[in-house]
Amino acid sequence: MPVSLSAKANPIAATKTRRDAGKHRRADCLVASLHAKEATIEEGKMTNFRHKRRIQERAYQIWEQTGRPEGKSVEHWLQAEAEIAADEQELSEELKLEAEGVV
Repeated sequence: MPVSLSAKANPIAATKTRRDAGKHRRADCLVASLHAKEATIEEGKMTNFRHKRRIQERAYQIWEQTGRPEGKSVEHWLQAEAEIAADEQELSEELKLEAEGVV
């Protein structure tokens, strides 16, 4: 970092300026980290929304396939959750094998 004329004349001011610059860099890093965490939280919310939406759609399909019975919504929801979880586990295992180069 080039030393300015005022830094030569006042070394204490130069030290303070460098210290302030360091504080600004740390603050910038903290702000960037905060934005990254917020993005991750938002992504998680969207993922959770999509997951629940898949379950809702599958539960509706089950309800229709079983003749639209009354009072079976919890059973259909639990069945849909189990099916979606199995699908997601299978997909996760396939992706892991692909990443390892097995598939």
